[in-house]
Amino acid sequence: MPRLGLRPSTAVYNAVIAASVRAGAVDAAYLRFQQMPADGCRPDCFTYNTLVHGVCRRGIVDEALRLVKQMEGVGIRPNVFTYTMLVDGFCNAGRVEEAVGVLERMKEKGVLATEPTYRTLVHGAFRCLGKERAYRMLSEWIESDPTVHSSAYHTLLYCLSKNDMAREAVQFVKKMGKRGYLLDSTTFSIVIPCAVKFLESNDLCELVDDFIKKGGNLGFDMYITIIKSLLRCKDISKAKLYLSQMVSDGLLSSVASYNMVIDCLAKAGEVERVLETIKVMQESGHVNKAVEVLNKMKMDENVDQELGFLVL
Repeated sequence: MPRLGLRPSTAVYNAVIAASVRAGAVDAAYLRFQQMPADGCRPDCFTYNTLVHGVCRRGIVDEALRLVKQMEGVGIRPNVFTYTMLVDGFCNAGRVEEAVGVLERMKEKGVLATEPTYRTLVHGAFRCLGKERAYRMLSEWIESDPTVHSSAYHTLLYCLSKNDMAREAVQFVKKMGKRGYLLDSTTFSIVIPCAVKFLESNDLCELVDDFIKKGGNLGFDMYITIIKSLLRCKDISKAKLYLSQMVSDGLLSSVASYNMVIDCLAKAGEVERVLETIKVMQESGHVNKAVEVLNKMKMDENVDQELGFLVL
């Protein structure tokens, strides 16, 4: 560019530095960074963030800290992206406590942590510390700091569920419930698949009932998952209660929804409940489909006799 009588701008340098970092050529990015003052270009927040990202990816988190101090020294204020990259860098280096310290520094500097910041910390802790240590450290941190955003709770519950830590998830929900934290339907739908696999039916029902009591809404898929689990445990009475609740919530309103419930009950061998559901289906106006379902069902002679009460 100088040969053409043109001078590069900060934007041009930023593009070149970012391309070098993406290509893994952090050393080349540093050379361009050091050349900027000679061309009359002043690094900005984007320049420093790009370099911080590059050295954090390499695991050189102390160099990232040096860059942050340098940018503060020249009057450039680190933003939420700067700090989130530091959190990731510390986690990748196995220095999770220092990653938590970055969030404390953010508060001191008046920088609001965002959902990606909390997700980065929680996922990084599970990745680097192992699930038991990560849960202990993160739960203690969340309990000790009432200002932590709810996205940290959601992400921790997600990681607990993905690591089959159902009891820890329930324990954490109870602790946070005492602080007024309520699960939303999205987070609850993440916890449920783990809960049905590893909790006793009584503990599962206590979790579900508490969610409903506090105003939570179970969707059709969650009801089906819970009912299937209870049927596998032969807890028929509770399964029937949730099935009745589905009807009360208006979730059995289509042929497809009835078919899923019937399939669930049939696979569990609950013939009486199948017949009851088909009768409800008939009374709801799905007469033709009810007949079709009956014709497709392969039942023994005793069941055939039980169908007598259905006048289709």
